[in-house]
Amino acid sequence: MNIDGYLNHVHLALERLDQLIININDIMDNRIQNNLDALSKTVLVNLPQEDRTYSLEEFVSMQEKHIQS
Repeated sequence: MNIDGYLNHVHLALERLDQLIININDIMDNRIQNNLDALSKTVLVNLPQEDRTYSLEEFVSMQEKHIQS
């Protein structure tokens, strides 16, 4: 039985796993989160500040005008 060799192999595998976790966290923080932040700031619908109810046709018309501008 080569316990020292086995323990060395296990420690190397754990170091590789730690590095993989660091890389995944880096990808999550720098790529995915940045894209989600940018997307969250994107205005998909122009909502008027007025406190009234709009019909579907009015709402669609307002959005079309907003898209054209």
